[in-house]
Amino acid sequence: MKKKLIIIPIVFLFFGIILGFNFSFWEKNDSWNNISCEYASRIKECLANQDNPRNITNFVCISWKPSYVAYQVILDWEFSKIDKEIEEFLTTLAKSQNNYFWPEKKKNFVEWIKDIHHFFDEKIKEYNNLCNGWISAKLASCREIPNVTISKSLKTTKNKNNCEKLVAQKIAIYEIAASIILKDNKYQILKDEHKKFTQKQRKKFDNLLDNIMKNRLYLDEIAQKWRSKTKHPN
Repeated sequence: MKKKLIIIPIVFLFFGIILGFNFSFWEKNDSWNNISCEYASRIKECLANQDNPRNITNFVCISWKPSYVAYQVILDWEFSKIDKEIEEFLTTLAKSQNNYFWPEKKKNFVEWIKDIHHFFDEKIKEYNNLCNGWISAKLASCREIPNVTISKSLKTTKNKNNCEKLVAQKIAIYEIAASIILKDNKYQILKDEHKKFTQKQRKKFDNLLDNIMKNRLYLDEIAQKWRSKTKHPN
């Protein structure tokens, strides 16, 4: 009986080791040296710097097992493309004050709110399309590993949720930035309008002062002529 009791845990241990190797044999850094895909150089560079991943500054490199490192590299690469589009949108928004403000504005308050929300809704879809299997598929193509194995190793459901949480946080920050830009645009418009109003009032005051000075000269001339007429009355 004792021998049987000893054999059972050993058998389970053996199968555990086999299953463990089944899911981790390709997780060794060395096994990623022969990958060839558009992300390969960054993945290899990050894996080569796992002792100090912060040395890499041109893209996000994390210290973790290879599959997660590769997933992050691909995510960063593809997300940065959408990030650039959003940053260009915000830059244009900052420069396009005349579209939503000033007397010659092209759209009203409600329309620009709709424009901004529509733009970010589209970007959310683009981000989430990457989260929902696209990145895992690209990762699988780098290693030529079935998506089933990728999903089990990466725990795709958890990563998907984390990926979408990241998207939600990014969009929230970008929307705050858009709001700040619009408020700054409005402030600048009000400032410029006040400056224009002040300049207009100053010009009116200057014109009034000029007219007063002219009238004063006329009155001085009249007074001088009047004295000459009344000095020797007939």
